[in-house]
Amino acid sequence: MTTQQSEPIEPLNQSEPGEIEAQLKRAHADLANLQRRSVENETRARQAGRDRAVLALLPVIDTIERAFDHLSPETRQTLTAQAGCTDWLKGVEAVRQQAEQTMQALGYRQIESSNQSFNPSQHEAIGTDSQPKQPDGLVLQTIQAGWLTPEGQALRPALVIVNKPSQAGA
Repeated sequence: MTTQQSEPIEPLNQSEPGEIEAQLKRAHADLANLQRRSVENETRARQAGRDRAVLALLPVIDTIERAFDHLSPETRQTLTAQAGCTDWLKGVEAVRQQAEQTMQALGYRQIESSNQSFNPSQHEAIGTDSQPKQPDGLVLQTIQAGWLTPEGQALRPALVIVNKPSQAGA
């Protein structure tokens, strides 16, 4: 068995304890910053995943909404008069309400658009109409609902028709 000789330990001079303490404080601050960034990154990743899942479900909600929008009062009355259709309509309406309640429970909110001023961060104008008695830039019709994230950012802008009064003499 061989023995190794180790180098002698040098005694600390008076300036080194202060340097070591400063290095320790920097290392502690670096660790705290790393932990904070790690939590922030995890939170952002979860939010992004949640937003992707909700975006994937929005077309389903849109389709249910469109189905109800296309039911004229006469068609609704005809369907409710037929045996079994009343329960079917109530069931589809319950699914629509449950989808909206789930979105709200997750913190998502539908963007209020109709009769609001056009907001480019929440609305996407897909057309204009001219209604001279209405103010310029007023949202006249919502074609597709927009949604806000729990953080208040537009997950999907609302597709809208905006008022643009015709120019006199144009």
